[in-house]
Amino acid sequence: MNTPIRRLAVVAMLMFAALLLSTTWIQFVQAQDLRETPGNRRTLIEGYSRDRGAILVDGTAVARSERTDDELEWIRRYDQATRYAHVTGYYSFTYGAGLGLERARNAVLAGTDDSLFYQRVTDLLTGEPPAGASLEITIDPDVQAAAQQALGDRRGAAVAVDPRTGAILAMVSSPSFDPNTLSSHQLAAVDEAFVALTE
Repeated sequence: MNTPIRRLAVVAMLMFAALLLSTTWIQFVQAQDLRETPGNRRTLIEGYSRDRGAILVDGTAVARSERTDDELEWIRRYDQATRYAHVTGYYSFTYGAGLGLERARNAVLAGTDDSLFYQRVTDLLTGEPPAGASLEITIDPDVQAAAQQALGDRRGAAVAVDPRTGAILAMVSSPSFDPNTLSSHQLAAVDEAFVALTE
């Protein structure tokens, strides 16, 4: 075999090896990170097939999932939406788990966190549909309401922390927003709401 053909064969084999290595890297090494990316559409669609866990303040749900009749089986609802918007964040089909606890504790709320492994196995064996875990947070509803009222229409933020335990008792920011507008299944309305928020 002459030298130019041998060099071409070596280059082709190196390129093929690089292709195999990069594919292996994506499929196996980066797979978990790619799966957990909040904007991953496949993960989002799968997430809408299960009951996402509630976010509880003093035992009352301020973020919860409701069953729907459309293609996406569940929709996220936020009670007292503007009061807790910066705490809960939002869960949107278009924008994924954005801000707040919806993003920070996405794996727990979605039921995919490693700490829920035994619950997932139990659900599988008993035939229960997969569901996320609820989060009970330290926000005090009276302190949160007082902080929101004290801030009023002024721009800014207020945070109240228990100095003995470090528990966050209130966390308010103004102006606020309604996360229900971002969690809607009406994608055009969600885009309009997002544009209005970012202007």
